[in-house]
Amino acid sequence: MQPESSQDVVIRGCTFDTGDDCIAIKSGRNADGRRVNVPSERILVEDCDFAAGHGGVTVGSEMSGGVRGVYARNLRLSSPNLDTALRFKTNSIRGGFIHDFHARDITIGTVGQAVITIDFYYEEGPGHGFNPDVTGITVENVTVEHAQRALNLRGYPDNPVGAIQLTNVDFQRTDQPSVVENVAGLVLNDVTENGAPMDV
Repeated sequence: MQPESSQDVVIRGCTFDTGDDCIAIKSGRNADGRRVNVPSERILVEDCDFAAGHGGVTVGSEMSGGVRGVYARNLRLSSPNLDTALRFKTNSIRGGFIHDFHARDITIGTVGQAVITIDFYYEEGPGHGFNPDVTGITVENVTVEHAQRALNLRGYPDNPVGAIQLTNVDFQRTDQPSVVENVAGLVLNDVTENGAPMDV
């Protein structure tokens, strides 16, 4: 499912089992997306189940017009063939912004890679003049049975990822340490990993 440059969207009571991103929120690609300049905003995702796919709830990579005001709640995700639960992907050709993404009350069984990925190095990466702006991401009341790693967050040295807050999140078993590079505002409140307070 791919809302693009869309407003006031409700995705409710769906089951996703795909070969790509399950939900991919977009708003145009590169110069054309900046020319049209219509963000996706006020999007609600609730009471959904996610199985195989690259990402469960994904923003990007074609989000040059921006994305804001996404609310995801009461979700269930589990499959070794589901790479990532919450996925944000962009680069310096896409540009655009992701502001105010709020996820809560989520149960995750197994994901094959990271639970949460924010990747500024998707495809073309840095150095193309349109750095993305990602901030205001909150995740709360989440349990994760098993993942390769909890977090994979990668901003640019000259353009870090902004405010990210996790509250009451339990990563019960992870196999590898998180990757956190160039993140300016990561806050952890009552977050545990492998039975101990999370330390990144």
